[in-house]
Amino acid sequence: PIADAPINRSDMVQYSRRLRRFAPEELLKLFGFPETFSFPSNISLEHQYKLIGNSVNVIVVSRVAEELLSAWCSK
Repeated sequence: PIADAPINRSDMVQYSRRLRRFAPEELLKLFGFPETFSFPSNISLEHQYKLIGNSVNVIVVSRVAEELLSAWCSK
């Protein structure tokens, strides 16, 4: 399981040549969630990762759908 202890991100040199897991906040930004989005405080860190992993980026999905529709309509 994912440790619930927060990672100290103030000194990223400590992760030199090591893997570091993205924080849920970082993943939310990558997935295009609004800056105001946050999980309720009772959601565990591990569950946050699972929920983010099961989400889809609406911008990416809409662009893919546009391309598919464009290709289909041009036939």
